Amino acid sequence: MEEGGILRLIPRGDYSRYAHWEKMHSAYSTEFIAALYRRRFAFSDAFLLSYYAMPRLARKLGWNAEESLELGCQWGSNSLTLHRLGATQRVWLLDISVHALKSAVRFFRIFGVTPYAIQAEIHQLPFKDSSMELTISGGLYEHFVGEEQEQVVAENCRVSRKVLCQVPESSAAYWIYRRLYTLLKSGWPFGFEVPVSWSRLRSLFVRKPFVLAGRDWHDLPSAARMLIGERWAWARMFTVRPILFYLFRHDAVIAVERHAPRGAASTPDVGG
Repeated sequence: MEEGGILRLIPRGDYSRYAHWEKMHSAYSTEFIAALYRRRFAFSDAFLLSYYAMPRLARKLGWNAEESLELGCQWGSNSLTLHRLGATQRVWLLDISVHALKSAVRFFRIFGVTPYAIQAEIHQLPFKDSSMELTISGGLYEHFVGEEQEQVVAENCRVSRKVLCQVPESSAAYWIYRRLYTLLKSGWPFGFEVPVSWSRLRSLFVRKPFVLAGRDWHDLPSAARMLIGERWAWARMFTVRPILFYLFRHDAVIAVERHAPRGAASTPDVGG
């Protein structure tokens, strides 16, 4: 069934576990999010790529997908940023939250882009095997643990030929940031969340027929530089990420792809 530009392919069931996200999305104004990205998208590609890890890794790998699917899209900001930086052309957005999808469609249209929006469950994606050239997710799989986490990642890979995934990494920087934020704001806004170690992330995605294409990270100094750059133009001149920033990594990013045919050149690991 299609409603308001959103294709609804969700079966009957108990989705109370997702109520937190429906409530959180409804608390934000689409216009506020759009104003933030309108400012950022006026910055140079070099400065944006020093902050946004998934587009940076996609560019290093030379990935430019004609079609991409974002799972658990929220406002679709990951997809819109990848589109802005030339990593994807046509965008599909999938989420359990109708409010998030409606907001995402409005958000995209402000930038002159019309996505395909689908309400569906990530446990059972409504796509054929290998039907999507690229799937992406940002801040999704840390909300699942154990066998369920393995199952939803496997379902992601089933429909994909290439995958980009960014999750909070279980690092010292993450835990310090989370505890300080919780203390200052009297709570953590992202609900149930278990950060993922790099070894765990690799074990989830690097399974036959998928091979590691590359890895990267998002860090707190780059995030601070983006906040400074939004206020003062001089800060946007600095785009280098010193290796020291790795000690302050907050998110891990992985790229995997289906194994190339025998005899094809292998894709190198391109650490950030």
